[in-house]
Amino acid sequence: MVIARDLRTPVDSTLPLTAVNNLPSSEYVKKLLHDLQRAYQLARNVLFGCQQHQLDYYDRTAHGASLQPVSSMHLHSPAPPAGKSPKLHKAWSGPYIVQQVRSNTTCRIRGPGQLGMHSFTVHFNNLKPATQGVTVSPSLNRDFMDT
Repeated sequence: MVIARDLRTPVDSTLPLTAVNNLPSSEYVKKLLHDLQRAYQLARNVLFGCQQHQLDYYDRTAHGASLQPVSSMHLHSPAPPAGKSPKLHKAWSGPYIVQQVRSNTTCRIRGPGQLGMHSFTVHFNNLKPATQGVTVSPSLNRDFMDT
């Protein structure tokens, strides 16, 4: 039984074995690897530039006043969850409390009364002020500002 190689035929036994020159193939492999890595890095740089351009363009359309921590907001989520009818889906949910303003266009929000619970980052365009507000007790404000 022969493993990991071809059986030799009678013709192979009559002809001399050709020496395999590894040097050109290893240089070729090194050059190919270098070229592939360079192409990957160039593509990555171009995609990063395109992503930044799209992000800047989207952020230019942000509207409204700047957010303040501990202000009450409603969150817009236009797509219904999987398995739920679009007719029964409420696009605006909330109210949520602004936990941290990360930039002019993004902030971190959480549900009211959920001080240690899950919070998530949203874009400014998906928020609107809650008119019939949630009152946040001073103790929650104090605990909240420490985190």
